[in-house]
Amino acid sequence: MASAFASQLQAIAANSTHELDLRARRNAHAESLLFERDVAVKQDFRSIYNICIDGHRELCQLDERFHDFDRNLFSEQAQDEDREQMTKAENDALDEVLKRCLILLGSKILLKSSQKALEWLVRRFRVHIYNVDHLLLSLLPYHEVAIWANVVSIVPSEKIVGLWKFIRPYLKTTWNVPRHAVAYAAANNDAFFTALNSYILNTCRQGLSHPTLMTFWSSIVVEAISNRLNQTRSGRKEVQTQRIDDLLHKVLPLLSDGYETTGCTDLIVTCYTITLVMVAKADLADHLLDAFLLAIAQTLVRSDHNAQAALTTMNIVMNHKQVKKVPRDALDILARLESFGVITRRVSEQYQMRTFLLALITSAMAQIKRRNAHALASFVDSLVRLVHDLYPSGSLVEVIQPIVAKVLQLDAANERDLRVREELVARLQRLNEDEALSIAIASAAAEGEHNAATLEGLLGMTIVLPAQNQTPETVEHDVPIADVDQVSENASTPLASLPSTWQPGSSCLAIAQSDTFDQLAKTFENCHRFTQLFADFSALTIWTSVLNEQMLWQTFLLRFACTAASPQARSKAIRLLMQSLQANPACDVQYFVPYTLALLTDVKPVRRAASELLESVRNISSEAHLEPTNKTSSDFYGDETARPVSRLPRSQIVSLLADVVTPVLEECLLDPSYIAKTIQAYLHDSKKPHRQALWNILTQHALATPLIKIKVTILSMLENVQKIGNKSKTKTLFPILQEWSNLTEPQTRTLSMEAGIELQVIDTAVVQLADVHDKHFLENFAETAALSESKYRRTLVASVFEHLRREWATCTEEQQMSIADMLFDMALSVHDTLASGAQNVLRSVDLSIGSLAVLVQRSQAGVSDVKAPPAKRRKRSSSSGTTTSRADAVKSIDNATAKIGLVLELVESNAPESKPDLLRNMFELLTSLRQLQQNRVDSPYLLNLCLGTIYTMVKSSRSRGRVIDGTSIKPELVTDCLRNSDNPQVQNAALLVLAALSTVVPDRMVHNVMPIFTFIGHNMLSQDDEHSINVVNEAIDKIVPALLENLRRSRNVQSYQTSVATMLASFISAYDHIPLHRRVTFYQKLLSCINAEEFGFMLVVLLANQQRKDKSLTKFIQQLVGVLPAVTQIKIYQQILIVSVDIFAPTTKVAAIVFNIQRSTPEIEKQRCAEACVSVAGEILKNQALVANIKGSTSDQIDDRNLIKQEFQSAFRTTLSSIRAMKNVNDRVAALSKGNMDDLLGLPSLPDLLESLHSVLDEMQSELRPQALHMLAIQFDKKKTKVSRAREIAMAILSKLNKYLINTADETLLRASLMCVDRITEAYGRKSPDNVIASAQHILLEVGLYHKDASEKRSISVVLTMASMLEVLKEGSVPLVSQTLAQLSPLLDGCIEGKYTSTMFRAICTLLTSVFANVAFMVSKEQLSTILGSVIQAKDTITTKDETDYPQLIRTMARKVELETTVNAILPRLEKIADPSATTQYLGMLSQAIDASSKSVVMKSAETISQIFQLVLHAESKTVPSKPVSVGKGNIQSIVLQQLKETCIKFIYKMNDTAFRPIFESWIDWSTVSDASQGGSDTTSRQIVLFDLLAHFFDTLKAIVTSYASYLLKSISTILQSVNLPTSKAASTTSLPLITNTLVLLKAITAHDQDSFFSAPSHFDPIAPVLIACLNLAASKSTRACVFSHVIPTITSLAAATMDSPSTHSALAHHIVRLKSASSAHVRLASIRALIAMTEDEDLGDEFVANVVGIGAGEGEGARGGGSSVGEIMVYVNEMLEDDDETVEHDVRRWVQMVRSKVGEDAFEV
Repeated sequence: MASAFASQLQAIAANSTHELDLRARRNAHAESLLFERDVAVKQDFRSIYNICIDGHRELCQLDERFHDFDRNLFSEQAQDEDREQMTKAENDALDEVLKRCLILLGSKILLKSSQKALEWLVRRFRVHIYNVDHLLLSLLPYHEVAIWANVVSIVPSEKIVGLWKFIRPYLKTTWNVPRHAVAYAAANNDAFFTALNSYILNTCRQGLSHPTLMTFWSSIVVEAISNRLNQTRSGRKEVQTQRIDDLLHKVLPLLSDGYETTGCTDLIVTCYTITLVMVAKADLADHLLDAFLLAIAQTLVRSDHNAQAALTTMNIVMNHKQVKKVPRDALDILARLESFGVITRRVSEQYQMRTFLLALITSAMAQIKRRNAHALASFVDSLVRLVHDLYPSGSLVEVIQPIVAKVLQLDAANERDLRVREELVARLQRLNEDEALSIAIASAAAEGEHNAATLEGLLGMTIVLPAQNQTPETVEHDVPIADVDQVSENASTPLASLPSTWQPGSSCLAIAQSDTFDQLAKTFENCHRFTQLFADFSALTIWTSVLNEQMLWQTFLLRFACTAASPQARSKAIRLLMQSLQANPACDVQYFVPYTLALLTDVKPVRRAASELLESVRNISSEAHLEPTNKTSSDFYGDETARPVSRLPRSQIVSLLADVVTPVLEECLLDPSYIAKTIQAYLHDSKKPHRQALWNILTQHALATPLIKIKVTILSMLENVQKIGNKSKTKTLFPILQEWSNLTEPQTRTLSMEAGIELQVIDTAVVQLADVHDKHFLENFAETAALSESKYRRTLVASVFEHLRREWATCTEEQQMSIADMLFDMALSVHDTLASGAQNVLRSVDLSIGSLAVLVQRSQAGVSDVKAPPAKRRKRSSSSGTTTSRADAVKSIDNATAKIGLVLELVESNAPESKPDLLRNMFELLTSLRQLQQNRVDSPYLLNLCLGTIYTMVKSSRSRGRVIDGTSIKPELVTDCLRNSDNPQVQNAALLVLAALSTVVPDRMVHNVMPIFTFIGHNMLSQDDEHSINVVNEAIDKIVPALLENLRRSRNVQSYQTSVATMLASFISAYDHIPLHRRVTFYQKLLSCINAEEFGFMLVVLLANQQRKDKSLTKFIQQLVGVLPAVTQIKIYQQILIVSVDIFAPTTKVAAIVFNIQRSTPEIEKQRCAEACVSVAGEILKNQALVANIKGSTSDQIDDRNLIKQEFQSAFRTTLSSIRAMKNVNDRVAALSKGNMDDLLGLPSLPDLLESLHSVLDEMQSELRPQALHMLAIQFDKKKTKVSRAREIAMAILSKLNKYLINTADETLLRASLMCVDRITEAYGRKSPDNVIASAQHILLEVGLYHKDASEKRSISVVLTMASMLEVLKEGSVPLVSQTLAQLSPLLDGCIEGKYTSTMFRAICTLLTSVFANVAFMVSKEQLSTILGSVIQAKDTITTKDETDYPQLIRTMARKVELETTVNAILPRLEKIADPSATTQYLGMLSQAIDASSKSVVMKSAETISQIFQLVLHAESKTVPSKPVSVGKGNIQSIVLQQLKETCIKFIYKMNDTAFRPIFESWIDWSTVSDASQGGSDTTSRQIVLFDLLAHFFDTLKAIVTSYASYLLKSISTILQSVNLPTSKAASTTSLPLITNTLVLLKAITAHDQDSFFSAPSHFDPIAPVLIACLNLAASKSTRACVFSHVIPTITSLAAATMDSPSTHSALAHHIVRLKSASSAHVRLASIRALIAMTEDEDLGDEFVANVVGIGAGEGEGARGGGSSVGEIMVYVNEMLEDDDETVEHDVRRWVQMVRSKVGEDAFEV
């Protein structure tokens, strides 16, 4: 666990800004969105600011809100701002500004300008470090766009935690974050869900939201909440409830804040959606649903509400409530909503609203109070009528019931209730006027607790209870007038207040508006049901105040019937009129006919009354004897100035009614539109006799009547009738339009309300009178539109334009051109209504080519006069003049751009693909736009629109095969737009146009192509959006092939290639700017367009030369050419090599074109270009796609295989030529070329390679053949195959190689041929041994292993080749052995003489190894002896670091040659040599031979092997006196003896006791027999070396061979006894090694005595005394060391071996204590050291002490004479404690302490 201090250090390190770490700061500065790291790291803030400020300025032109950052983030001072130096408060303030800026940038991040601005925020303010959350949230809607991946890539990984952990799996991939990952995070990551919602709310509150953000958030949050709700449905009920509560705590705050936020409709709509999801998927309580309803209702108060969506949501929420009631506040809001009825009707078209409306009514009745009585009563009234209109087939009783119940419930005595009851009663009275509603009221009253009479008393009206099973729909006639004598005060009408006279005239139809009529109409509506009241009304003096009182009454009733009063009242009026006409038959009833026909289009009760009136009129008219009293229309209309109406004879009226109306009266009762259809059909039938009469009566009354309802109705009847006779409807009735246009907005609304017709309906009907075909139409139209606009008649203006739109198709082209011209002027009007109306017409009609041409010409007028506005000045002497000039300039610019923009939009919307004739006009328009652009009036939108239209026209013409006039096309103008515009959309559009034009007018495109490609390379290819890439691809597809074809026809080869190279260089220069993930696709597209076989190499070498330092270029080139066919790739490879050779040519051709290589070009530059070419050529060959393509061609693809084979052979020759050419010019390039050859040969399979090269070898130049053979040989190592075809071809090549080996003076070719022979033999020799034997014999005879004039390399190649052949042939190489061994002899002699190097020796060893490994039986004993001797001599002569070949040879010889042959070959060699090194090697070989042989074989050769051992021992014994003495180790460390020991042990392991004992005895005998010539001194030497060997023998075999010690005891005793002879003063220097080896041998024997061998007295007694006596050697300085290193350990070992015999320990102690009287202190010290050694021994100590000192020690003496007793030991100790030598005394005391610690008693105490 880390300490607190360590934790603090870690925290400091994590938050460190690396102020002093230059490398860290440099890396941080290199993090960029737009630039690669190597470019970004070199940029300073000044250069970055200059780049990014342009983006900010463009954004300011698009959105003025970006100006807010002019003085902070994008100011000049911002270059010096450093966040790390700011205080916390300053950083917090900066964060707020950055957050606002990031939100704004998020709305336009796909624009290049926005990305530049974001680059500044990243580089200067490091928002990717300090504002990670806000940065990622701002760009999250674009998570599937490349810009997101770029931003995330620079955000530190340690910041991608917490709420962003869901994007970590995508950090190290090229994938963008998919949408489902974001949705999953929102559904499961609470931190992310909260952060996202908070960000959205904050954005909306600041008014910075944009559609992309809101659309993304709404989809994510709705899906997330839906998924969270799904997660709550699992588990127990309690668990589900808890989960729902948790979710509500997260979602309700979001909804609350969202509903309260203003200015963002998308946010509110999303909240509606969330509410619906919550309601649908969660079982919420009513109080929560009420809260939802209230929150939704409150959104309706604001101006930004979406009322339709809100009501839809409230309706659905209401359906999920248990108790259908609306909260009080929500009800108040809905009651105040003016458009509630209209919106509800729209919603009802998709959803059932009845339940919601009933809930509103119920809630209103429950919450109605005095303060809100009027508002809620009016609202309930509208709700009832709304339900009745929307659901006429439904029951109305349940709608009325709450109102009736509330009325009956209220207490009249209560003042508060009285006010409410009055409001409700008034509403019920109005509702009762409707038949269906009156029945519903009566039914509701009948169902209540009170009877109908009570309700009648309250309402002051008669209620007719419906019969059983009668519904409001079954009642058609008026309810009869009640017969009541008493009328309540509430129902009485103030008749006295009505006027007593009528003005003007004697007719109610005299004027359009009359206050007197309005009062009379209201009074009539209130009293027509009551007998007394109606009688009083009829008796008013006003009716008799005029001359023609009857006409006044009749026209009053007629006009009242045409009002918007209740159907019952109007029906009553019609029937009263009928009664009046019947009472006065002399009245001319024909004037009533048009009105009655119009009433047949009204509601059903009115239609029925009107039908009765028509029947009465027909009956009255049929009475011909009566003459009418009013013969002129002035009587009827009461105005002499009214338009006259012609009078028809009564008979004609009767006939007309009989023909037109009477037959269809029943149908008219059922269908209100039937009368209009009948009249239209009648008028269209030219055979009808009364057409003209009917026409006249309708049109004249339409002009004369002041009632707008009648006018509109008659116009609807004549809708499809344009002309009768020579009179057209439009001319006849045009005054109606004029009159209607002259009215003001308030006047028209008043007339509309009186007539009960919507204003829009009236306007639509009236404007039908305008005839677009009339020559005066344009003047009238403009006048009408202008007049309507001046009077604010916007609905009329809209109707006029709509009429024009409908009639457009009926106009001629000339008329359309004129109308379009007029509309174009209107479209630019300052009046919004005129402008929008004209624009809508122009956009909705199909404009012809002529019309569009006219508009294009009109739009260009005045463009040449447009000037750029003057720059603003800081100080003005006369501001007025400057301001005016600037305002005029801005106005002219706006006017010009508006005209051009409108025309372009019209052309675009009118199928430009079908109008190629407009191309000339469009290019003229493009010229005008360029003029504006030159005057600093840049409009990317207009340019993009114009170019897009041109592209559509050209593309469509090409696809349809239409011929385009080339003179009208101006490619240079499009190119100019491309180069001079910074807008990506304009660039894309221009490039598309140029691409399309390249296939239409390629000749004219030639001079414009290079600027295009240069622009593409430097600008467009850096774009990272899909559209730009697609545009560039399409441009390349079209332009490049057309350009190449044109260049090929018009230029010579060199000029052609130069042009192509220049074009490609434009694209190559854009390499660094193209996004990584698009590079390969783009250049592959380019490669496919330029004919890869012809110019593919040029593209590759240009890339390689320009991007030399790019390490990723290798992979890119492989991907680029990998899609091409294999033949094409190989051709590109050859062409690149040719270019590399051409670079160094005296006169360059292709290199001069591609690299601009000249004679004066420096050599270093040439070398770099050549290296780039050769390197990239090699990379093409390494492409795995090419390898797979070549190897994947099957036998079925014969043509492909042949082509590949031919191309491969050509590439092989080209590569060899390149290697040869480069060898004399540049070694580095030549080495790269050789590497390419390896890669080239590695492409095909081995059979194909052999087949290709078999035919090439003879054809190629002799200088290239060695290199080819060398490359071929290498391929045999790389490719292993057993295909029979490969073997056959290889054998054929082997025969051809034999020819190359004959009489060739070229040693290089010879060695290359031998190398190929060697590889072919290894690969296929086993299955074709005859061919190999023939080739081997050919080599031995024609070439030979040894040649006196041959070089060593040549001989080595031959030897190794023969070794491979013998290895392959194995036993089949018998015919070759003798000759091979014979030719090897001179080579071995040369090695011995030092003529050859170790390489030759290793080669010889390899060959001999092959011989002995396969045909060892062919080698005789003599040959083996000779070879073995020569090889060993050569080994000693030649020094080599590689020790593998020689040991392998020895190992092979030892294993493959019989042991008997081996030992018989070694024995004579050992008799002749005395070299220790050679002896060691022989012994090593013998050791391996013994190891490889069985026991029987070894035992068979045991005597000979023993002789070999004795020879080695004898040779070693002669060297003993001359060797230094190694006293410390006790033996002579000889390399020979060491090898002998190992060999001897292996030999002994293969023997048994019976066979080995005689041999062991012979060794002992050999050591004891002296050579007479040596005078007996050799015995000592022999014993020295033998005892050394035997010590190893006993140490290795241990207790198994202890019994063999009996053969040595005599010799050992004799040697040790000779040391203690009285005549021997000290051991001589010569005898010391013998003594040492003897002691070592004795110690080795006793150490492993497990069978109590030395416990036997016969074995112990000869050794123990003489061994103890050797302690006297300590007296001599020369032998003193031997005592302590060998004598004492040997005594200890002997004591341990005899542990089981206590007497032996006593005997040893006895002999030791006798030395207490020795004169030499060193001897006495040796004695006590011996006792200490035995006491300290871990295994021996306790036993020895017990046997010598313990209780009972010394008892039983007599069994072993001379044994010590305790007393003798005590005497020894006492004397030794008083020794004069301090060391002796000290060691004695130490031994006493040791003994006492072991015995446990006071030893040695008296």
